Amino acid sequence: MAGDWIKMRSNLWDDPRVAGICDRTGATEAQVIGALYWLWTTADQHTQDGYLGGLTPKSVNRKTAVEGFAEAMIEVGWLDHGEGGLIIPRFDEHNGSSAKRRASEARRKGSVRKMSASDADKKRTRCGKDAELEKEEEEESSVSKDTDASASVGEQKQSPPDPCKQLWDMWVGYVGDTPYNRSMLAKLIKEHDEDSVREAVAKTIAKRPAEPLSYMRGCLKPKRRFVC
Repeated sequence: MAGDWIKMRSNLWDDPRVAGICDRTGATEAQVIGALYWLWTTADQHTQDGYLGGLTPKSVNRKTAVEGFAEAMIEVGWLDHGEGGLIIPRFDEHNGSSAKRRASEARRKGSVRKMSASDADKKRTRCGKDAELEKEEEEESSVSKDTDASASVGEQKQSPPDPCKQLWDMWVGYVGDTPYNRSMLAKLIKEHDEDSVREAVAKTIAKRPAEPLSYMRGCLKPKRRFVC
């Protein structure tokens, strides 16, 4: 659809994870960033939470023409295996509809702040607030209500089992209460015993790494990239 967009950082070219993918695949930064653009755009067009059902590492490598690209993304924590497909971790925090809305709001607020003092005075209301800022506050209040309502519905649909509630609260309280974070924790509890997952979560919260999920999985599987 015309006007659709995804978030890609302006300093992505120099991201160490891009360099890591280049080293693992032998591709150039231009090739890797082009491949990332295709994958993230595909996820944005066909999913709301970053779950790409039916997609395999082999198909990703074929479509991007970068051999080993999917495996390299998994190694740096930008891609993960899911049931019957692949998952882009924390997709809804970066390219979900709410994330895009926050980005648009931030840009719009930046434009408002650049308004000259004389123009701002012309829009000053009797109670001393700028008319444009009042409008933003109303919109933010509406967005906040929608977000709270969505979180409440998601919580009702995916309530954790009572024995794991403390562990569940620790994890989502740190990384955010999203459907993806809930499903991945449930998956890890299923694959490992609860005490091991609890210990891994505690280590992750203590270390506060840039990629919490990848770090925690590394704690559960020492042979992975991260060492606890």
